[in-house]
Amino acid sequence: VNAYAERQPADAKSQIVVRGWPGIADWATCGMGPVRGMHTMAGTPYVVSGESLYTIDRHGTATLVGAGIIGSSPVSIADNGTEVAVVNNGFGWTYDATNGLRMITSPNFHGANSVAFFKSLFCFDRRNTNQFYHSEVLDGQTYVALNYGAAETSSDNVVAVTEYKGNLIVWGGETTEPWFFSGAVVFPFQLYDGATIQRGLAAPLAVAKEDESLFFLGSDRMA
Repeated sequence: VNAYAERQPADAKSQIVVRGWPGIADWATCGMGPVRGMHTMAGTPYVVSGESLYTIDRHGTATLVGAGIIGSSPVSIADNGTEVAVVNNGFGWTYDATNGLRMITSPNFHGANSVAFFKSLFCFDRRNTNQFYHSEVLDGQTYVALNYGAAETSSDNVVAVTEYKGNLIVWGGETTEPWFFSGAVVFPFQLYDGATIQRGLAAPLAVAKEDESLFFLGSDRMA
């Protein structure tokens, strides 16, 4: 009904006031849907609709730039400035203007529920394990077998990864670990000692950055 209720102070004439809210209008149409994820790189929106990838210009005109993102569930998307990475249900794809949309076929890419860009690397959770891993520098198609780490505080599996304020947040099912970039040659991340949160993430995409904070649905089903 384009309205929302707002509680008023105790001495107000009415305890609840209903405020109007602007409606919404169509701006762009990307395929037949469903829209599974959106991301902006260099000012250009990228949209996964159905099994296809679209870009949208400033006039709201959608352009199909690739197809073959299998599945129908929501995706996780990140970019490195020139390349977009998309993951879903254990599969991954990259898109760039030169090579178009390509599936990631490296034997050292293990699939993921989430992707984050951190220190020139694409970072991923390794599904159903306590591990997370990363790509080569600014290359979402290339992976090395030793480029992985493991959550150290607890035995729960890694659910997702998120970049936040210069840290890599490694979400487990029961605990959450912040890692920083150490610059080590073999694996360049290191756990912050004593900073583990004793609460995990309820689902891989149940986290959002907003208002200089991270908001997430915890393993206790509380936000």
